[in-house]
Amino acid sequence: MGEIKSALEIALEKTMGISVDKQSIEADEYVKMGKKIISGFLNDDEADLDGCFKGLEKKQVEWVRGGMFRALLANLFLPNDTYVSSNLKRVEEGFLKIITNTKKLKLLFNQLESFFSEYIDGRKRLREQIEAQYAPRLRQKEEAMSKQFKTPVRLDPESDPEFKKILSKTVSQFEGRYKSVLEQVKGELEIMFKE
Repeated sequence: MGEIKSALEIALEKTMGISVDKQSIEADEYVKMGKKIISGFLNDDEADLDGCFKGLEKKQVEWVRGGMFRALLANLFLPNDTYVSSNLKRVEEGFLKIITNTKKLKLLFNQLESFFSEYIDGRKRLREQIEAQYAPRLRQKEEAMSKQFKTPVRLDPESDPEFKKILSKTVSQFEGRYKSVLEQVKGELEIMFKE
């Protein structure tokens, strides 16, 4: 008859060959620290990044910088209808702390600010164009429903599935072009970060 093993014995057998990479664990902790630093910085207008590397060894600073970089990069995305320039400025301040070529970085962020403004204006104009093009179709639907219910009917384009489908498809194509440019900007930031 076979030997009966406890759950602990089975678990120990399965983990015998696994070794813990202490440096990876330490690096992960410092990367998380860098992400937390940026999170606190972006969520508190009064916070600054002075002294964020104080007391750290060179290797630890690099890990923290890496975490900060990833967190800042994650905060670069296409804005909603309202453009908040202060958020972009805070992200720029964060990058200025970890990227040495400040002249190139400032130029890139000036371009990025114009790019985001152009995106918001273009998205607004696109929506207005779609609404104007769809207006005759919406009026036809209103007239048909008014006849059917024998009372005036007003439809909101937002509640019309056909309009929403057209808007979604067109906006998605529009955003795709801007997202690809933003990815190029992120690639440029990665190059600058590694310099």
